[in-house]
Amino acid sequence: MNDLLKRLGIGVLIGLAVAIVVGLGTQKISFIKELLDGYEFRSYDSRMRANVDNVEEASIDSVVIIDIEQNSIEGLGNYNDWPHA
Repeated sequence: MNDLLKRLGIGVLIGLAVAIVVGLGTQKISFIKELLDGYEFRSYDSRMRANVDNVEEASIDSVVIIDIEQNSIEGLGNYNDWPHA
């Protein structure tokens, strides 16, 4: 049990040291920040693709795009005062 706590403590200290070095390194050295950001962006893209792989592509037949010109917006006034259906 004592050996387990010793190894756990060493692991925690190593983890904290690495976190501090990476944290300080990203502020001082832009190369490290760019490297980590690139990894994060690729990782995020992969996670998002994994979430939508099983989703069927939806039809856009029911999508309606409404364009309101500036003169009409000024005539109607504040958006919160518009009539709502």
